[in-house]
Amino acid sequence: SYVLIDINFNMKYFVLVMYCIAGFACLGSWLIGMLDVKLGTKKAFLIAAGAMIFGGLLALIPTLPTTLIGLAFYSVTLGGGSNLLVSFINGIWGRADFAPVFRWSQPLCNLIISPASWVVASFASITSYRGSFGLAAIIGVVAMILILFVKKSDFKADITIHEHLVSEGVVKE
Repeated sequence: SYVLIDINFNMKYFVLVMYCIAGFACLGSWLIGMLDVKLGTKKAFLIAAGAMIFGGLLALIPTLPTTLIGLAFYSVTLGGGSNLLVSFINGIWGRADFAPVFRWSQPLCNLIISPASWVVASFASITSYRGSFGLAAIIGVVAMILILFVKKSDFKADITIHEHLVSEGVVKE
């Protein structure tokens, strides 16, 4: 809301904007899920991080269109990115070992993510709420760099699923 106030947005439309952001998050969940199946988890992750970077950079520009488009791209990442942990675990460890790995990875991810609101709020108080989108773009760049260290050969289940989809004619090689 502070980002919208910053550009003198008419707040009587705030609820509509929030519904649109929620809709883009749902669309992002579906889209990133489809990309995950068609392209693989690593590429879907790169696309989600790219949307986060693009949305963060657009939201830095203090105009109504760039702010709204930036929020839409950012919400695609929020909606779709949350699915990727499950895909990573399933892709690397497979269904047989999914439960024991997920049992530990979910709490570890929550420990890492839990201070995110505090970090964003602290960064916003130092810079501005708009500046926190710049931080999101930087985090997206770091995420892109880190995912490049994961080799495609690590995703054994992804390779098996992709080979099955090719053999069924769902996707092309």
